[in-house]
Amino acid sequence: MITLGINAPPRGWHDTAACLVVDGELVAFGEEERFSRCKHAIHQTPRNAISFCLEKASLAIEDVDVIAVGWDVPKVVGQDNRNHDWLNPRNYIEYLLGAPPPSDAKPELVLVPHHLAHASCAFYASPFSQAAVLVVDGIGEDCAVSMYSASISDGLKEGPTWPASHSLGLLYDGACQSVGFSFLEAGKLMGLAAFGRAKAIEPWPLVELQSSDYVLALTTTPKDTHTHIVERWLRTFRSLQGGSQITIDKFSLHRDELAVRTAWSAQHCVEEVVQWLAAYCRGATGLTELCLAGGVALNCSANGLIPDPVYIPPIAHDSGTALGAAWYVSPPDGERRPLNPFAGLHAGDVAETDFLLSVGSRQLFDADTVIEWLLKGKIGGIVEGRAEIGPRALGHRSIVALPRPATQRDRVNALKHREPWRPFAPVGLSECNGKLWPARSYLFQYMIGATRVIDTHADTITATTHVDGTARPQIVDADHGLVAQLLCRMRAGGVPPVLLNTSFNGPGSPIVNTAHDAVETALLLGLDFLVIEKHMMRLH
Repeated sequence: MITLGINAPPRGWHDTAACLVVDGELVAFGEEERFSRCKHAIHQTPRNAISFCLEKASLAIEDVDVIAVGWDVPKVVGQDNRNHDWLNPRNYIEYLLGAPPPSDAKPELVLVPHHLAHASCAFYASPFSQAAVLVVDGIGEDCAVSMYSASISDGLKEGPTWPASHSLGLLYDGACQSVGFSFLEAGKLMGLAAFGRAKAIEPWPLVELQSSDYVLALTTTPKDTHTHIVERWLRTFRSLQGGSQITIDKFSLHRDELAVRTAWSAQHCVEEVVQWLAAYCRGATGLTELCLAGGVALNCSANGLIPDPVYIPPIAHDSGTALGAAWYVSPPDGERRPLNPFAGLHAGDVAETDFLLSVGSRQLFDADTVIEWLLKGKIGGIVEGRAEIGPRALGHRSIVALPRPATQRDRVNALKHREPWRPFAPVGLSECNGKLWPARSYLFQYMIGATRVIDTHADTITATTHVDGTARPQIVDADHGLVAQLLCRMRAGGVPPVLLNTSFNGPGSPIVNTAHDAVETALLLGLDFLVIEKHMMRLH
């Protein structure tokens, strides 16, 4: 079976994406933002991503059996103000494709409830043959939290759910807006919250945990919409802040006690509730293995507090519902292993583009030379093979630097035009797991869980250790690619095999996709060097 998975408007209006699954096997995954170069692809239909997926498999749309969408569209929308009939399956397919479907019967349209798509993505991407699955986000069609028991033999069976009144995502959205961020900048709020943890600031009480429920500090009614709830959380946080709006420059927010207390209060609440939900989900299903998905599952600090065994896919947010919807229709079989995240577009050879030939001093890749540059404090980009999927760079579209001294963090933040208080992540060989930080099984595979740095090794990764003593590491094996080659040569030379790793993108832009994107961004940011496949260029 050939299945095209989709996250798209009208309800999937951000992080739009498409994937192609053939007989349960993921062939390609494309996030529209990587092609349109508009971060989060707001209100964009994923037509570029669809084209990429079909081209990757040398297929046409008439070859596709099923288009699976990660939303139950009729449940949440009717006709919009453009007179588009979202309730007519053939019309909706035409909207997705930008052209009429090839026939009246094919492809079939399957609409998968949003949380079920999230849960399918998390479970089928995991190495588990059975697991409890917890979905936590802003809001799906009608719930903000859902739980499932899942197995390869029986699929997914829904358990307890919680409505919008219990939404951690909407609470976090309100907190973000109260300090000047949008909900798409939730990662910044998480980084800011660490200053509250480090200073032992007392968080405002936002939740009461009970034996079989949790009660948030905001009371809502079933008639309250997503927008109403966020607005009420915004008013709640501004009331807690004393009624005045925070107007301090974002680059100085870490010095503002009200901003820090707001961020820490929201984060502390999320951490408490996520731990409670994880324990409840395991108890309700009787299963120890746990998978998480939904936008809240990108909260590294909360994830790090959940005991193993736990698995979270690199596409836990809404783009992952494209793959979850496809896998719900055509689940994978065979050996259970964690999802390979390198399913995006191949970068292309640097020598293939005339524009690139005149940039810098190009030579064949040599790991020893790159390490020499890194040890001198140089900062560079790494581009290799197919792009990783999801919001975290995992070595195929990364900016790397030595993770020490602490001033490296300031230099990289300045190059990327980021707030100076925001942290970076370390990437290291598997031997670092349990040496530089406590060992975890799957959580550090995709840079999706935070942990405390072991004090005796803090100086080794001081530029990737946040103010509260935590880091969100990625561990890689020796065969991981160019980044692993560098780490192995560092180890052989007596240098700790760990680097600072951050996403290769400019301010307000998505992660680079092609070799051309990489060169333009490297020149824009002022990187010192650039490695693309078998080539490397010294830029400064």
